[in-house]
Amino acid sequence: MEQKPGDYVGKKYVIYGYVTQADANTAPAFRAHTSGEKKRRWYDYPVNTLVIPGDDIETTVVTDDLVTLYVEVREAFSYSTTMDGSTTVPAVTAHVVEITGQKK
Repeated sequence: MEQKPGDYVGKKYVIYGYVTQADANTAPAFRAHTSGEKKRRWYDYPVNTLVIPGDDIETTVVTDDLVTLYVEVREAFSYSTTMDGSTTVPAVTAHVVEITGQKK
């Protein structure tokens, strides 16, 4: 999905990861590094992902939370980086957000 998210638009998955950015700049969305498989260590989640909570979801995630997400794939999202570059990441709508721990 990370290579061609447009090919997966509308498909639903359970993904796992840790929250890398949840603040006023991204709210209510947040950034997370994710994978389709649960990893033993937080730093093993490879895919930078934009997570947009669904209309009926209120989430209290904070940076460094470990999460399980029930998502629907959206189009890819591009944004400017702090180094005057840009990056494109998969974007998903989260229908369920479960906080499962904190990064250690």
